[in-house]
Amino acid sequence: MWNLIHAIAINMPDSAVRTRRYAVAVGIGIASGLFFYAAARFVITSIMVLMSHVN
Repeated sequence: MWNLIHAIAINMPDSAVRTRRYAVAVGIGIASGLFFYAAARFVITSIMVLMSHVN
């Protein structure tokens, strides 16, 4: 068991690299979230405009 933990610890990158990787992942997550939020708002707005034209 300890050998496995030690092997994992050796294979892990430096904490700075790991932190940067997490930061990039979080940044991508936030960016994609904002993009999908904007896309959803655009679709909803388009539907509302179309419905108002129909009525």
